[in-house]
Amino acid sequence: MSFLGEQLAEEWLNRKGYFTIRGAKVGNGEIDLLAVRFQEAQVECCHYEVQSSLRPVSYICPTPKSLRQEGKSAYNAKRRPLDEIKKSVSEWVNKKFNNDAISKARKKLWPGKWRLGFIVGNVKHPEELDFIGKSGIEIIRIANIIKDLSPKWSDATGKFILGAASGADLVDLVYAQKQLGLL
Repeated sequence: MSFLGEQLAEEWLNRKGYFTIRGAKVGNGEIDLLAVRFQEAQVECCHYEVQSSLRPVSYICPTPKSLRQEGKSAYNAKRRPLDEIKKSVSEWVNKKFNNDAISKARKKLWPGKWRLGFIVGNVKHPEELDFIGKSGIEIIRIANIIKDLSPKWSDATGKFILGAASGADLVDLVYAQKQLGLL
């Protein structure tokens, strides 16, 4: 579902006038979405990670490396204490947004300030989102993106932004299901 979530997020950003790069490889990792928009002599730069699960079965963030047990999955669904969740979120945020390779890649694209965001569907443990938000990462719900992607191809004020981008067909399918009462 993450690929579809990335497509919806990219369509949403494109309609807001952002140029996007999806799946940028950095070392062994990947940046889900980079978005850049030029507006009134200013440059807005955003780095988004996307996880759009509808039926999550575990945590977003793996168990902290120092607490992993041999033979147990890093995404073990066993209930974690809040201090462990906080530590796992800190490691995840550092890996996804703050590690040196990713920071250098963003700086090469644009040396200015980057807004950081996490686009998310449903979560099994909402306390993770609280800690992610407290880390300075903007939380954006995929449901709000879908609501914002109206079939009118315009922004909330009705101002024409963009006819459509690569995810337009997916958005049309989502709205068709909604009209049929399937969503």
